[in-house]
Amino acid sequence: MLRIPTRLRRTGDCLGAAADLVSAANADAGAANTIRDEVETEALKTALGVGATSAGSTAKRARAVKPGAKGRAMTVRGAAGALKELEKTQKSRGRRTVLDSLDRALLDLAGWYRDVLVLQLGAPVDAIHPDHHELAGQLARGSTPEQTLRRLEAVLACRRRLADNPGLVPLLTVEALALALRAG
Repeated sequence: MLRIPTRLRRTGDCLGAAADLVSAANADAGAANTIRDEVETEALKTALGVGATSAGSTAKRARAVKPGAKGRAMTVRGAAGALKELEKTQKSRGRRTVLDSLDRALLDLAGWYRDVLVLQLGAPVDAIHPDHHELAGQLARGSTPEQTLRRLEAVLACRRRLADNPGLVPLLTVEALALALRAG
């Protein structure tokens, strides 16, 4: 994430960096939610008896009049609706996880711009990202404090837009941010 500002030379670079960031957030969210969603779905199906048969246990089926005959599948009233509601909840949680992942990345970026600003102003405070001190120094030397402050404000505005408008398309919002960082 903190290398993105160094990639923003042309418009295509900005769009590519934004796509990479959103793709990484989607991958993080997918990894975090896939197993949990499967477990929840299976637990609900079990609780509702979805997939159960009216013949009962294996022993009862073994005593059935017709060898090899299976019982009728049971349909629990409301099961489909409950499963659909769970799916809707999981989809909403997945989107929230993507937005949370983007928010963490944007917080890292805001901290990095804060480090750049600290270097530009010569403030005697510790860096938030000391491991990227060299990169921050390069940007500090190549820009003004005003530009850095505009970039920091753009990052924070992007965070607010994503938080306040969950219906926004994250890719478009992050693309706008990347273009603002380049211009800033």
